[in-house]
Amino acid sequence: MKRYTFIVYFLVFLLTSVSYAQIVRTQAMGGLTFSITDKDYVLNPYDLDGNPAWLINDEKSDYLEITPSVSSLWGDYKRLYDPSLNNFYELMFEGVKTLGTNGTFLGQTTYEYDYRRDVYRTLRYNTYSGSAFFINDTTQGNFRYNGPAMKFMYSFEPLENFYFGATAKYKILDGLKSIYTRAQTLYREIYGDVGFAYDFGSDVVAGLKFSINDDQESIEASSEDLLDVDIYNFKGETFSIRKRGSSVEEKFKTLNYNLSGQFCFKPFDNSEVAIIGGASTGHEKRLIPYTISSTNQSFKEYEDGYANFDSYNVLLVGRYYLSNAVILALKGVYDNSSSWSRNSTLDLRLWEWEINDFGAGVGGSYKLSNDLLIGAEYEFLYANIDSSKYVDSRFNTIDATCHLARIGVEYSIVENVYLRLGYNFSITKKDETITNDSEISYHKFTIGTGLKLFDTFSIDADVEYYRKSVDLNNSIHRSMIDGIVTVTLFTF
Repeated sequence: MKRYTFIVYFLVFLLTSVSYAQIVRTQAMGGLTFSITDKDYVLNPYDLDGNPAWLINDEKSDYLEITPSVSSLWGDYKRLYDPSLNNFYELMFEGVKTLGTNGTFLGQTTYEYDYRRDVYRTLRYNTYSGSAFFINDTTQGNFRYNGPAMKFMYSFEPLENFYFGATAKYKILDGLKSIYTRAQTLYREIYGDVGFAYDFGSDVVAGLKFSINDDQESIEASSEDLLDVDIYNFKGETFSIRKRGSSVEEKFKTLNYNLSGQFCFKPFDNSEVAIIGGASTGHEKRLIPYTISSTNQSFKEYEDGYANFDSYNVLLVGRYYLSNAVILALKGVYDNSSSWSRNSTLDLRLWEWEINDFGAGVGGSYKLSNDLLIGAEYEFLYANIDSSKYVDSRFNTIDATCHLARIGVEYSIVENVYLRLGYNFSITKKDETITNDSEISYHKFTIGTGLKLFDTFSIDADVEYYRKSVDLNNSIHRSMIDGIVTVTLFTF
C-alpha cells in the first residue's frame, strides 16, 4: 500500500462526504439535504450553521432524544498511520426545554468508545491534523479511547426581533495503547460560541456567530517492566529525533477561532435562499516538558513545533417550490484552507499547503402521492491542492474533479410508518503524480425506517454501507457499515 499523504486523503474523503448535520431521516434517504424539506434542515441560521441565537425559533416544543449508534471501518485504502479496523460506539441523550418568553434550553450528553486495531507506530489521537508533527514508537498495536461529552445551549429574545444565544461543550477521552510503549492519552476538548440574530420581517433573517475551540492532547509513554522506552519525534515524514527514558511525555495544544455570518431570505414567492460565510484562524503547538528544579519537582514546557491554520468558506442553498409536490434546489460552495508548520527551535519552515475547492449542485424532489416521496441530487466539485514539504523535499500540485449523485425514497407503508432507501455514487479523478491512481469510485447504500405512535414518541433508524475503491477493479478499497437509532419522546 502506498504511503498516502494528508493532502490526497483529505481531498478524496472531503469530496465524497456530506458537511451537513447528521439527520437520521435524510441519512436513510441517501443523505439528501438541499433538495427536500425536513424539520431539522430548514434554511435558517441554526440548522445551517449552528447559530445558537436561532434555537428559540427552530425548536418550538419539548423533546428528549435517545440515540445509540455504531460504526465499523476497515480495508486497505488508508493512510500509513490509519488503523486497519476502527469500531466506534456512541450513546447520546439530547433534550430541549422551551421556557416561553424566558427562552429555550438544549442539553446533550454523550458517551463514546473508539477502538482502533493495528495502528502503525503513531501515538497521536489526531495523527493527520494537517501539521507536520508526529510522535511514534516502533510497534503496531491497538488503541482504545473512551469518555463523555456534555453540551449546553441557551437562546432567548432580549429585544423584539433580536435574538441571542450561547453554547458550551466539554469532552474528555482516555486512551491506551495495548502493547509497548503502553502510551496513555488524555484528550480534552472545550468549545464555546455566542450568536446573534435579527428578524427584519418579510422573511429576512441575518445572524452572526463567533466560536472558540480549545483542544489538548497529552501523551505519556512508559514501560511496565521498568525499562526505558524509545519515542521518535517526527518533523515531516522522513526525519525524527529519538527520545529515551523510563517515561516520556508530550503535549499538543490546538486553538481555533471562527467567525461566520448567515443571511436567509425569500427573493420571491415560493422560494427561499440562504447564504453562509465564515472565516477561521488557529494554531497547533507541540510542547515538550522539561525540569527546572529537581528539588521541588518544578516543570516547564517549551514549544518544539508550531502550525498555523487559516480558512474561509461560502455556502449558498436555494429552493423553489414549483408546487406543493415539487421542489427544485441548487447549491454552491467555495472553500479555501491553508496551513504552514515550522520548527520553533530553529525557526525553520517545514511544510506549507493550500486547498481551494468549489462546487455546484442541483437537485429536486417530487411527492408523487401522500405515501411516496423521491428526491435526487447531483454535485460537481473541483479542487486545486498545492503542497510544499520543504523538510522532505516533496513538492506537489494536484487538480481533481468529483462527480457525486444521490437518490432517495421515502414510502409510507401505513399511516405514520415509513420505509426509506437511498444510494450514492461518485467518481473522483485526480492527477497521477502522487499515487498513480487515476480514479476513486464510491458507492453508498442506505435503508431506514420511521415510526410515530400516539403523538408521544417516535423511532427513526438508519443502516448504511459504503465502499471506496481505487480504480474500477476494486483492488484497493475501504468499507464502512454503520447504524443509528433515534428514539424521541415528546412528553417526559
